[in-house]
Amino acid sequence: MAYPRINFHPHNVQQAYWNQKWVAKCRGTEFCFTMNDWVAWWIERLGPDWFKLRGRKKDQYCMARLGDKGAYEVGNIKCITNSQNVKERASLKGQKNPAAKLTNAQVKGIINSNMKPTRLAKQYNVSRELIWQIKARRIWRHVAP
Repeated sequence: MAYPRINFHPHNVQQAYWNQKWVAKCRGTEFCFTMNDWVAWWIERLGPDWFKLRGRKKDQYCMARLGDKGAYEVGNIKCITNSQNVKERASLKGQKNPAAKLTNAQVKGIINSNMKPTRLAKQYNVSRELIWQIKARRIWRHVAP
């Protein structure tokens, strides 16, 4: 496999690529990059020292999906710091969050319901713990009762 000229051991680059691909798969997100395209994308954005600049620390760069939706593919990703990525994801509250299983209306129904958490969990196909956290107003606090 041919790599673009970089100052890093190819094994580390390969491991980073496969790790990102595996994490995307675990999240149920499509990852549409070959290794060479992935490396080229990073070099294009961060230059020859890209491997030192990307990572998980707050001041390091990551490949972020637009609106945290869709596949990791050209046209749906951007290069931002992890701090920026965390801020963007935090702004996707409630049903705007791509991982949300409930709508604001359903949460309002849960908050106002007198049914037991186990029954509500079955009704909405979520965990009893999630129901409890909604009722205790630990999550989905932005939804008015």
